[in-house]
Amino acid sequence: MPPSSQASPVPLPVTAPLPRGRGRPPVDSRENRLAMLFDGAYALLQAGEYSNFTIEAVAKSAAMSRKTVYTLVASKEELIHGLILREGAKLGGLLVDDTGAGHAPLDQLRSYLAMWARLALGPVGLGIYLIAVAQRDSSPAIARSYEGQGMAYAVEVLRNWLEQPAVRAVFTIDDTLQAIDLVNAVLIAQPLRRAALGLAGPMQDADIDALVATALDIFVQRYGQSGKLRESR
Repeated sequence: MPPSSQASPVPLPVTAPLPRGRGRPPVDSRENRLAMLFDGAYALLQAGEYSNFTIEAVAKSAAMSRKTVYTLVASKEELIHGLILREGAKLGGLLVDDTGAGHAPLDQLRSYLAMWARLALGPVGLGIYLIAVAQRDSSPAIARSYEGQGMAYAVEVLRNWLEQPAVRAVFTIDDTLQAIDLVNAVLIAQPLRRAALGLAGPMQDADIDALVATALDIFVQRYGQSGKLRESR
């Protein structure tokens, strides 16, 4: 799936449960119930229940009523949108600008690509992708969320980092989006194409690590300044 040069990072919601104080436990907040709902949806996708991903199934997985689900989200499309945002938040802090404080660019890039691949190619991300493909006509909003708040967000975070002067000191990149296209083609797009054709399923961590190593090697061969990379490690 090609990255979009027009997208910009979107604010990501905080869905972690609020800390409880002493005394009588308060009634569950909307934030807590929403977190439970996303956890239920995550568990359903983690189990590979892609064709059974309905509001009723998610409600059962989250141990709440269908009526309660609809007080939190208006539709399955909104539920998936929120789940995409929550999962995408895991990418937020992996790339930093201060490469001079022990943050080697190559190590940062490796960590980012590994998390991106796990989010996109693991059972949850792949499940959302396959649902978006299967329901592109009946529920086009799912595909828009996947592309706009999922893939485009991941690309934009990486693009902003690759354009930092400290990163450009070790990578020679004339066209940032072209460089990301190269990584995306090897790391994300090709495995997703195979999955969409029914030729592959969710990837295991060991396979993802091997794929990340291949994508990183190609990127370094194309853009890395070998001397500067050795000095930055």
